[in-house]
Amino acid sequence: MLLFDEPSASLDPTAEHTMIFSTHRFGNLTQHANLILYIDETVQEAGTHDELMKKGGEYARIWNLQAKPFI
Repeated sequence: MLLFDEPSASLDPTAEHTMIFSTHRFGNLTQHANLILYIDETVQEAGTHDELMKKGGEYARIWNLQAKPFI
């Protein structure tokens, strides 16, 4: 098991595929995660990227805010 605080762009594909990470930046890794926990003191939302985007909660709001400059 690998645990990362802030995933790095320099990780190789194998390391990216098998890891647990903590981040405030949503990117490629969050879109392919098996489970995302959105935490604000306690777990507020849980699911895959697609599930959380469909819920339209705080995860979706922040993901869209961060993605907006790149879309």
